Amino acid sequence: QYRHGDFVPIIELGADATFAALRNASHLFDDVVTIQELWAERIEELRVDAVAHRIVAALLSHPVVDSMMLEPVVEASRSTITSALKDLADRRVLSAIRRSGRGPQRYVAHDVIRALDAFTSRAINPFGRH
Repeated sequence: QYRHGDFVPIIELGADATFAALRNASHLFDDVVTIQELWAERIEELRVDAVAHRIVAALLSHPVVDSMMLEPVVEASRSTITSALKDLADRRVLSAIRRSGRGPQRYVAHDVIRALDAFTSRAINPFGRH
């Protein structure tokens, strides 16, 4: 239609795609806020200066972590971080990943992974069409 001088459909398609992307980004934002509120509830009993709070703050950008990777991020000793990771797993913020060999225990923030997977699924099919 565009090649025949009717530019309206291509502009509508671009506008639809833009609004779909904005809705998707807004949904992801809402998901992240919900995750942060959930985690805040789960760790509210911890001291304000606990390393676990700094780990939680890093999880959105690093949803898979271990004590070695977190050492420079949260500026704490590896043993303190290891203890905090176990505490976060007990509080269902993180889940331990089955170990396959040497190295520190890794943990995953499944809430973040699920939110990103949902974001990707919506982006692949932004108009709800199959």
